[in-house]
Amino acid sequence: MDIYLSALRAIKMLFSDIGKNEAAAVIGGCIAEYEKNDRSNPLKRELSHGGRLYELTIGKEDVPEADKRLWTIETFQALVAICAQTAESAANGFETDIQFLRNNFGRINDIMMIGRCRRCGRREATAADIDKYLSKPIISKRIVDGLENGDLDDEVGRLIHMDLPELDRERRRLRRKLTNSEIPINDGYGILAVCNGCASEDIEQSRLLRHTTENRFVPLNN
Repeated sequence: MDIYLSALRAIKMLFSDIGKNEAAAVIGGCIAEYEKNDRSNPLKRELSHGGRLYELTIGKEDVPEADKRLWTIETFQALVAICAQTAESAANGFETDIQFLRNNFGRINDIMMIGRCRRCGRREATAADIDKYLSKPIISKRIVDGLENGDLDDEVGRLIHMDLPELDRERRRLRRKLTNSEIPINDGYGILAVCNGCASEDIEQSRLLRHTTENRFVPLNN
């Protein structure tokens, strides 16, 4: 199995699905180039300064729904990360295999980012903060499963359309952990913009550390 090539094909499918046909065509060229020389890394060149995808964005005009847009962006970034890892390993004479990805790719993050009011100190998590935290391990597992089972395109389709039966369960678990940590939850889907305690708009990003033995987070000083 060629992991780099499979990831490239999945990126092309993702772009086609959201109507970014020019970007899909660029990835098609990357696929053709790679098939001629599997030691090349055309995706890196196209994403780097001067490349045709250097200023690529996935915006509201591509995916109107904010929640699907987050999952689409995170899935794209995960596929790019797999290509980078695979190419780097190949350049150093090593092969990236499924077991390596399972052990090293997309582990749950110990740090969760939420909003904090600079005026009154109130911390608050939004629905988008919750999905951002959960997306990495869910996306990683489904991508690696797709690579192993030969249905990566199907898994990527499920991810960007949020056809994820496990997501509601994981959201509930994380909400309980935030409640245990006395962190209020805002169901708005975006970065916290206004404090619901004092109405200040002076909001910064704040870090929560996942407790290793208890079902809660520990706020960290910024």
